[in-house]
Parts: sequence; structure tokens; C-alpha cells
Amino acid sequence: MPDGWSDTSKADPANKPYPDDPTDFTWVTMPSNGLNAITPWGACFAMVQCHYGVTPEASDEWLVTPTITPQTDDLLHFYMAYNPYFMLRDRENGEGWLSRLEVLASTDDGANWTLIWNNYDEALKVSAEERYKASIGESEVTDFNPYFIDIKDYYNKPVKFAFRFVGAGGYRVAIDNVTVGVPYPEAKYTLPEGILYPALLPGVLEPKSPMFMGAPDTEYVWKNDSFNGRAFEWAYTGLDGEIKQTTESDLTTPAYPTGTVAALPQLITSFGPNTDGPWVIATNSNLDPDNPASGNAAIRFGGEAGEVEAVDGSLVTGGFATYNYFDPNLKALAYNRLIEFSGDVDRAWEALLGMQEHEDDFVMGIG
Repeated sequence: MPDGWSDTSKADPANKPYPDDPTDFTWVTMPSNGLNAITPWGACFAMVQCHYGVTPEASDEWLVTPTITPQTDDLLHFYMAYNPYFMLRDRENGEGWLSRLEVLASTDDGANWTLIWNNYDEALKVSAEERYKASIGESEVTDFNPYFIDIKDYYNKPVKFAFRFVGAGGYRVAIDNVTVGVPYPEAKYTLPEGILYPALLPGVLEPKSPMFMGAPDTEYVWKNDSFNGRAFEWAYTGLDGEIKQTTESDLTTPAYPTGTVAALPQLITSFGPNTDGPWVIATNSNLDPDNPASGNAAIRFGGEAGEVEAVDGSLVTGGFATYNYFDPNLKALAYNRLIEFSGDVDRAWEALLGMQEHEDDFVMGIG
């Protein structure tokens, strides 16, 4: 455990960690290897396992922080991985809990504790569909996700916080990146399905400025994937060509007419005084790292790609493509008649990569 932290089992009988008990039914440090969870922070995380069986033994496992003095505007924030389906007593209706994680606070060095949060309340916010996905391992709810706890009652007071796993049965819980302070956000969003990456120009060149292709007359939703965000500010191109702003969590861009060239959206994410951004997905484009793009990235909605400057300074016309990315249901394919399969593009990719032709390697030429 980190310096100053303590862990104890108040179960009867008390649970013990390995090697005293090989089943580890108390708080332990686990490696981030994908067996139980993968943490983005460091090589390990804290996890507690529950007892299983028809009549599982009880758990009452405590993980306690050192004494902390929170300042004004501070929050207790951490990341938790849990399963909202298996922790419930009535899994179909989402009622009752078998075991839960509680967060408690003490201002008298642990003599008395006050409950300030529990993950059962979080599980009740999860839809029945997401609970079912969690039961079969297909839900992002079971990944490490951020949680923020208001601790204004403890500003400027010495306080300890405890993570208590209590109950009988249920499912394991893991936590990591526990912090008291004002969180630092990280801005990020997802490229919508149907917006295609640029990949190839005649001569196997990359465009000097990154460009994406999208279907005209179609709205797109840009999913906000920011970490530790409470407030958001998007900048995007309006139908009149002017830059617009919105503070919605996810951005919906308008249905641009054919031929529109729009700037990629920019996202600024804030948490109190801390901000990150503007973030643009062009930083994640597939441009050749030896020939970094310059200029502003854009999206062209419908129409031909037109004349584009390549990284070597030459001007080339049309011929964007994506490799190994084919779905006939994508709106960009359904609405843009200028998107077609290109044998020339396929052969160029095979020559570039030194590969044999494969029937399942789909390549689309655009323009």
C-alpha cells in the first residue's frame, strides 16, 4: 500500500491477504495485467474480492488514507472499476445490494466515521440495458471510470477517508488514482462513425493538411470522451461558414450541404479553474510521422476531394482512400455516390506494404 495508508478487515472471522490466505478476500494491490482490470495510471491498483457460494461469508474490508486537510473547492476523486449487475440482490429490477463500496470520513483519527458516498447509488443510475451488458462483459461501465465526491464539510479540517467494502457475495471492486484536490481535466472526443480518414493519394502520398470525408446532408455526433471534465466548450463550423460555440457535453454538427469544407471541431474541457485544450482529433490522424501535417485539418462533405497539396509539395487530385475499413451501412457510403471501390488504390496499397492481395482487404477510393 502507499505510504501512510492502512488496511484492515473487520469481518468475523477477519479476512487475510496472501500468503496467509491465498484467496485474498481483503484489500490487496493487483498488477494491471488485464486479468482483473487495466489501469491507465501506473502498474497496479487496489482491489478487494468478495466471497462466493450459496451462503458466502461476510466482508468488511477497510482501506484508509492518511490524514489530509482539504482546501476550499477540493474534491475527493478517484477511479473505480465495478460491476453494477453482479453487486445487486435483485439484478433484473436493479434493487438491493449484496456488497457495496462505501466512502466514509473521520475527523477524530478513525474513532467515528460518517458515510458520504456508496457505489450502490451509482449502480441505481445505470440503465437495465447497461446492467445486462455488464453481466456479459460488454459494458464500459465496468472499466475504470471517474467519481467525484463533495467534501465541503471537511474544508480546512484534518480528515481521514476510508474505502469500505461491506456485504456478502456480490462482485469485486477496484480503485485507483485517489486524489484530494481540484481535478485536472483531459480533453478528448471520438471521430463519428461514417467520417472517413484520409489514407492515400495518387502516387501513395499523404496530404500536407489532414482531411476527412463525410456524407452531405447528415448530422454527426462527436462523443465527448474527456477525463475529469465538468464543463465543455466546443467550436465548430456552422451552416453559414462561421465558427460557432456550444457548451453541450456531446457535439452534434449540422447537416452540411454537398461541397462544404468544415474545420474539425475543437474541444476545451474544464474542471473549476483547470482547463485542457483546445483538442482536435487531427492529432490522432494516420499521417506519416516523418512528414507531419501543417495547416488546419478539415472535413469535406460530399463532392470530389479536389486538388490537394501533398507532403512533397506537389498538387494531386482526388483519390482519398481508407484501407481495411468497409461497412456498407456507413452513411458516408450510403449518401455519397462518388465513393467507389478502386482497383488502382488496392494495388497501390499492396505494392506499398509488400502484401499479397486478400479478398477480405476492402479498400475504398473516394473521388
